[in-house]
Amino acid sequence: MRPDLYQGGTPEGWYAVGISRDLRRGEATASELGGAPVVVWRDAAGEVAAMDRYCSHRGADLSHGKAEGDALECPYHRWRFARDGRCVAGAGDGARMPARAHLRSYPVVERAGLLLACTQPDVGYTPPVLPGVEAARFHRPLVRRYTHDCHPLVILEDNMDVLHMEYVHGLQCHDMKLEIVEDTDDCFRFLTTYELDLLGRRRRAATETAIYGGTLAYGGSRVEGILSALFVGSPAPRNEGGVDFYFSTCIEKARGAWAGIHPLVANLASRMIHHGSAVFDGRIWSPQRPELGRVGMGGEEVNSAFHRHYARQMERSALAAPAARPSASGSPRGVAPIRLDAPPASSYA
Repeated sequence: MRPDLYQGGTPEGWYAVGISRDLRRGEATASELGGAPVVVWRDAAGEVAAMDRYCSHRGADLSHGKAEGDALECPYHRWRFARDGRCVAGAGDGARMPARAHLRSYPVVERAGLLLACTQPDVGYTPPVLPGVEAARFHRPLVRRYTHDCHPLVILEDNMDVLHMEYVHGLQCHDMKLEIVEDTDDCFRFLTTYELDLLGRRRRAATETAIYGGTLAYGGSRVEGILSALFVGSPAPRNEGGVDFYFSTCIEKARGAWAGIHPLVANLASRMIHHGSAVFDGRIWSPQRPELGRVGMGGEEVNSAFHRHYARQMERSALAAPAARPSASGSPRGVAPIRLDAPPASSYA
């Protein structure tokens, strides 16, 4: 266990800065990226951009501005900024704007209903696309933001705490196994398999989770004969402390006789996942003080391995080494996305 990790900052990388449906064309909103103030806006074509929140002229808050065409207009003197942060127009005689007028911009992508931005121009990967969601194999994501008074690491490592499923959620789990699938520079991936007493019989279940860059969690879960779900979670640090935990869940569509009624069931299932993962667990996260922990227990090897992985992410961020270019596929180079076409525990039907 590394108690010191809970007292430091967070790695450079991708964090959620908003929810897609809340940002309409022409609108701008205030957010934070790694605890720093940014403005996130959507232009007339529907493209999203993120950049420093305050105008380089008089420091006006650009989140009160509006998008005009492909530029964001400052509400004070109508200086205009392109999606890459360049100041393309200023008040007065239209003279060319000096370089110091430009703002820092940040890469942005939309994934599973979340707006994700990167603290650096390039960290070597971009968050993977969820092809099953894009191809409408899954219902519309249920996306929420929750605020918790804890370090982001507390939320990330909750994914690998299999014992709390019984102690906190009251689930009768059997034959639980947790194994590391991948531990590379950009990804820590692990698989949890277990049997679950649910709806009158014991069912096989599994969850595969990939944590990219120590900042962003992707997951896929399947419960035999019940559901298959995806989730994306981003515990984004707040400047005043704590986190905004952005959480998106997608339930796979049913086929055959269940197809008509399943949207209602899927919505209920998503809400139950949210309540269990973000609300119920959140009551423990917020007052938790893991930095005071001193005693490790058997069976925490995966958690310890993740602490080492997270520490490496922090070291990489501190070194600020030149970043490699991301792959054209939109997936981390050398890192596979969650296997949607071969879900976890593919050995069962």
